[in-house]
Amino acid sequence: MPVSGLVVTLSTDEAAARDAVAWLSSDERFDVGATAADHARRLPLTLETADEAANRACWDELQAHPGIEFADVVCVFFA
Repeated sequence: MPVSGLVVTLSTDEAAARDAVAWLSSDERFDVGATAADHARRLPLTLETADEAANRACWDELQAHPGIEFADVVCVFFA
């Protein structure tokens, strides 16, 4: 089971960024952290999926979301 620590950069389009945060917060694969006041567009989160195929599918969703400009991988663990 892959568990990834990520930091996503949200879009400068505030509506798209809000939509991304709402999606990430409602999706049980993600645990969303809090943004820092001086880095409001950077959102820490963890991603937990059942297997590598599910992990890849989630990455495709992250990259396609208009409210997310980039996702940095901080760490990956396999349980």
